[in-house]
Order: sequence, then C-alpha cells, then structure tokens
Amino acid sequence: MSCRRKRTGQHCPWWAVLALNLVVALPVSAAPPDVVWPDGEQPLLAGPGGDTLSGEQILAVIDSEGLPDDPRLLGRALRVLRMTPASQRDAHSWWLQGRIEQRLHRFDSASRALARASALAPDNLSYLLEQFYVALAGGDGTQAKVHCDRIGALQASLLAASCAAQWQLQFASAEQAQALIEKALASAGRGNEVALLDALITRADILSRRSDDGAIAAWLRVLSRSPENHYARDQLARQLLAARQYADAETVTRDHQSLGLLVSRLIALRALDDPRATPLQQRLMREFRLARWRGDGLHRNEHVRFLAQVLDDKPAALALARQGWQEAPTPENRRVLLQLASQMGKTTLVSALIRDVRQPRPETGEASF
Repeated sequence: MSCRRKRTGQHCPWWAVLALNLVVALPVSAAPPDVVWPDGEQPLLAGPGGDTLSGEQILAVIDSEGLPDDPRLLGRALRVLRMTPASQRDAHSWWLQGRIEQRLHRFDSASRALARASALAPDNLSYLLEQFYVALAGGDGTQAKVHCDRIGALQASLLAASCAAQWQLQFASAEQAQALIEKALASAGRGNEVALLDALITRADILSRRSDDGAIAAWLRVLSRSPENHYARDQLARQLLAARQYADAETVTRDHQSLGLLVSRLIALRALDDPRATPLQQRLMREFRLARWRGDGLHRNEHVRFLAQVLDDKPAALALARQGWQEAPTPENRRVLLQLASQMGKTTLVSALIRDVRQPRPETGEASF
C-alpha cells in the first residue's frame, strides 16, 4: 500500500514547495520526472534563506508535487534527521523517521522508529495510527491488531472503526469490513474531518477490492474533500480504467506526475489512440530502466503493471512480480503476483499463493492491479 499520510492528505508545511531549486545534489539527468532545473544549475537541498531543509520539508516537496518516492530523496531526509543525536530527538522526529522508513518499504525499521515515538508520547493517536498502517503494509496482522485495539481504547471513534475495517479487509473478510465501515459512517456525527476522510478512504478501498460498482463514486467523494490526495486520485484512475472510462481517466490523470498516475494515463491515452501516448511511453520505459539499474524497487509494482498492460509482456511482468514477492512478501506484492498469475492461468502458483500462511487470500478484482 502507498503511504497512508498521502492518503489522508496531511502534508508537511507548504512553503517548502517553493524551494524547487532543492531536491538533491545529484546530476540533473537523475532528477525526478518533470523537475526542470535552470541550465547549469545544480539542484541543492536548501530552503529560501539558504538553510538546509529539514526531513519534514523534504517530504513536503515530494508530497505536494506528487513526485514518485525516490530513495535518493528519502535517504537524504533520513540523513538530515539523524544529524541530531538519538538522545536529543523528540517524538515528532522519530515519527517522521518512521514515515520515511515506511516509504522506503523498510517496515521493521519503520516500526522501531514509530515505537520510539509512541514511547515518548503514548497517547498520541497519530503515532498509533502510523504504527497500525506500517504493520498493515508489512503484513503483520498481529501487531496491526494490537495498534488498532490501542486506538479503540483511547478513542472509540470513527478512526477506530476505520482501522478495524482495514484490518478486516486485509486479514479476514471484505464483506465484514464493508459492513463495519458502513455502520460507522452511518452513525457518525459531525466530528473530526481527518477521521471522516480516513473512514471514507477505507470505504473506497473496500469497494475497490470487491470490484463494487460504487467504487468510482466513493473515490470521487474522497477527492471532493481532499483534491490533492494523490492516493485517492491514483485509485480513482484505476477504477475508471477498469470500467473502460478512458476519457475520464485521462482527465483525472492530467498534469500529475506520480508513477501510478502516469502509467494509468498512458493506458488511457493508448486506448484513446492519442498521439501523446508515444512520448509518455518512451519516458516511462526510460524511468523504469533507470530504476532497475539503480536497484530501486520502490515502484516495482508499477513496472509490473507497465509490462503487463502497456507492453503486453506478461512473462516479464510475472518474473518481476515474483522477484518483488520473494524480496518482500507483503500483502500488496502478493496481491499483484496472485492477480497476474490468475490472469495467465498459472494454477500451481495461484494455489501456492492461496495456501501461503503468511497472508489470508485477498480479493482479486481487476482494478486492484
């Protein structure tokens, strides 16, 4: 799963967005897609006054610009955080480190950092919620349940119902998850907007996983409340493509630069016979080739999708999905591999994945891939 903070749309201070001469001290050719630097100017990690940006401000630039998570940027954010001795760091600093480690798919390291944040601020719901989503993304159902129960003990609220429904979706029953979140939303009054948004995202996730006809409307409802929510936009684009609403998918993905949205946009443009598909396809081929050369696996599942749905090279896609599952047997990697294997008729692999005790069987609706 993508970073939950992206899902809730809670970004860091926005002033750092203006510092587009920052990012990292790397050659211009290695900059993230569509970041254009002035001729001869090296991108620097500095703010408007020349001060070094904090780890939080680096995340602000990534989030607000909708850039793909780049291990070079995220690694630099970690190094900035670690410049402060561990004994002098506060809970917020450890929480930020946990978020960054999660986005690097280092779930064990993320859990340890977030545990230190919670130890310094045991009643902070944000820290507990982040711990829950790290455990969920890493496939640790036991720890996810512990964190969700702690949230419920602190606050029997829509937030607690949302995390319980997410747990049900991942480790038990999508049907039970939907019943739980629908009941919670029906009885929710006017309260915390963050909790409501989180619950609406959970509901949309469930409908998407179940290939429910209401998924598109559910994601539109999320975006109406949080227009800059990149996760919701990405999921909406996938649902529109699954429904063959290619013109709407093109509109939704226009002017957005995350890799998930770019792949969705390319699929839509190709379906519409739009000439803009050709340069975009060439650009993505270059990006994925460079990522593999660097050993960057953060966007491997987008590469799998590109191979399978754009290049129609399902054997290569299956090999890459297997690699992702072997390196990190997370629920998301398993879901991608299971779906692709199902589409290709690889019954032995499908049976092995279903029997695998690391995760219960997920739903395999087309739009989740």
